[in-house]
Amino acid sequence: LGVEITKDYFDISKSNLNTIQDYMKNSPFRFDVVLPEIEFICSDILDFEFTEDIQVAFIFNPFGPKTTAKVVKKIIESLDKFPRDFYILYRNANFRDLFLDTGRFEVIYHTDGPSSGKPRKYFILKGR
Repeated sequence: LGVEITKDYFDISKSNLNTIQDYMKNSPFRFDVVLPEIEFICSDILDFEFTEDIQVAFIFNPFGPKTTAKVVKKIIESLDKFPRDFYILYRNANFRDLFLDTGRFEVIYHTDGPSSGKPRKYFILKGR
């Protein structure tokens, strides 16, 4: 699922997803996660409800730590209400620790970022 607040970001997100899917297909690393079809909608993420049928979110480091923390809380509330596996495709994962520090998410795939110490380029997190 992709939730974008503007049409421009909506279009960029679709392009980003195509890029990561192409990378995963052509990666020299083994990649065993089969992803369902991913839908995009225009909405404010804080108004969005993570329903039981949503299993994947693509995040391109879209907001700061306060909003990310609120999104993490909403996802965990949804997982508590509707237990399921939940995958997050996270590019430029600057606030990945907000997910990982909950103890509800684990890294199942990542690519190395530049040696400059910047965050790794792609992360895939699995939550339950």
